[in-house]
Amino acid sequence: MKVSSFKGFTIDAVKSLFRNKTISIATIVNIVVTLTIYGIFLIIMNVIVTNVNDVESRLQLKVYLKDSITVEQQQAVKEAIESVEGISEVYYESKSEALKNFREQLKDYAWMIEGYDETNNPLPSSYVVKITSPEISYRIEEKLEGFEGIDDIGSDKVLVREVSKISSFIKVAWAVLSFILILVSLFLIMNTIKLTIYSRRKEIYIMKFVGATDWFIRWPFVIEGMILGAIGGVLSIGIVYYVYSSIYKVLIDKNLFSYLVSPNFILIQLVIHFLSIGILVGIVGSIVSLRKFLKV
Repeated sequence: MKVSSFKGFTIDAVKSLFRNKTISIATIVNIVVTLTIYGIFLIIMNVIVTNVNDVESRLQLKVYLKDSITVEQQQAVKEAIESVEGISEVYYESKSEALKNFREQLKDYAWMIEGYDETNNPLPSSYVVKITSPEISYRIEEKLEGFEGIDDIGSDKVLVREVSKISSFIKVAWAVLSFILILVSLFLIMNTIKLTIYSRRKEIYIMKFVGATDWFIRWPFVIEGMILGAIGGVLSIGIVYYVYSSIYKVLIDKNLFSYLVSPNFILIQLVIHFLSIGILVGIVGSIVSLRKFLKV
């Protein structure tokens, strides 16, 4: 397409927007409402994912060793653990370190284990394994099955299982929700654009009659859809960002929520999602809505 042609189509699109102010405003409102709802769920998803990732980053398991374990057996256990992919860190915790750490965890109740020292320490030595995802704990348990010198393998199995379920659910729910909201946006925009096209149907039929190509007729409407989508996207970004920033400030100032996503990160997400969805839906809505009127 030539620059001059695009300029002409754009001018026609802008004129049409002002000529049909009511319909244009209705379309923009539909886009804003739909994208704002989408934005709310986008923020909720980001907050949940941030918290789930934080829990996952702190997931670990302990491989408790028998007091009778030999150096060779201990080395074999370590090598087996390190061979599993998805481990961020492995370190050895001696019996004395385990007792010291246990005292620190008890804090004000450390007096309960005052009678224990190096000579009668009941805690075993262990390998502490930090994992990057819940599934890794199961791989490690399978890998170490049958190894000599291992007393037990301790992990937050319930937490690991729940985190894994939440992660899977979020991915599926977000994909389904995004698809539904995009379809709703497309449906609303198509209906409002159809009103614009219907009001200009005689003009379209005349252009077809004198030999205008489908794309010559289509371009002003496509550009109109792009403009409406972009305006709706920008307004939605402003609304969602302002509301979230205000809520974020209140919650952070009062320490009501520790793991919130920063407004700047959300702004980037909003710009990417809203502008791309708004413009794309505007284009597709215009093209689909025109098909019936071009079949003459």
